[in-house]
Amino acid sequence: MRRMKRILWLIILFPQFLMAVHPVRWQAQWIMHPEVAPQSHAVVLFRKIFEMNEKPDHFLIHLSADNHYRFFVNGEYVLRGPARGDLSHWFYESVDIAKYLQEGKNVVAAEVVNWGHNRSFSYFSQMTSFVLQGDSEKEEIINTSGESWKCLHNKAIFPKIVDWMFDRSAIDFGLYLGNPTDSISGEQYPWGWETLDYNDANWVPAQWADVAGGRGTQHAGGILYSGGKLLVPQRVPILKERRIPFQKIRRVSGIEKDEGFILGTKPLVIHPNSRVSILIDNEKLIMGYPEMMVSGGKNAKIQAMYAENLIVKNKAPKGNRNEIEGNTSVPLK
Repeated sequence: MRRMKRILWLIILFPQFLMAVHPVRWQAQWIMHPEVAPQSHAVVLFRKIFEMNEKPDHFLIHLSADNHYRFFVNGEYVLRGPARGDLSHWFYESVDIAKYLQEGKNVVAAEVVNWGHNRSFSYFSQMTSFVLQGDSEKEEIINTSGESWKCLHNKAIFPKIVDWMFDRSAIDFGLYLGNPTDSISGEQYPWGWETLDYNDANWVPAQWADVAGGRGTQHAGGILYSGGKLLVPQRVPILKERRIPFQKIRRVSGIEKDEGFILGTKPLVIHPNSRVSILIDNEKLIMGYPEMMVSGGKNAKIQAMYAENLIVKNKAPKGNRNEIEGNTSVPLK
């Protein structure tokens, strides 16, 4: 790995976008990849290019996915969802995307993840699918329906399974109840897939999700009930996200300690054929996602994990979070 630009912490706060204040009478269809097994672990990318005569003042849409989505407009990240529910209370988010749109060609794109049979107990799933509908006739140009959207099975991302009951880390340090962790192959990743300039000629048309929605859809009080899912407005404000740097580096090996890269003031350069370990302390417990941006480093391998505290040898798992001498993380495989 030749160059690591910086690591940032993505923190989630309230609120940001408009919530749905009335039920939506859904005309859009749930869509899916035609070759992805409905319940398998998969990352499916969806995108649609469309044109506008002018930049709109308002452009309200409603969207949801099974299990989880990240949504982009013209390459700009907008939001993630849906809020967790169950098949009888499957939530959708509503957001005005006008500020991201432009006169002429535009692209909307969504990354949809299904964590498969090893997903957390708290996640429900029917099949990997996505739905989006404009609020009025003006916005219906981007509705998910028929083959108007294209999709790609992103095989660059694949699961690193942690056995809920029998993994060594679960037995020694507590039961693991999260989703499978991610492994990513940088050489296979379709970089720029969410942007307008990306060439999607090899993508396939998305198809109607015959279980999750589309034909057979029924409306109950203006709310979509389809194949077991009852779509209802999200009941809390949409989460707001902002980037905050990590606080300090506590321990390093194989490289000289320098906190410039976690503060975003300078890159971290890792020389070829070297092995480096860095322990970063955020100092505060927050809800968020660590983000790493890298460049170069062909055939390099990065393993990253984060936890509430280190493991104290020969003692209960949770010791003093500030003490690191002699303490270790759960070993990576």
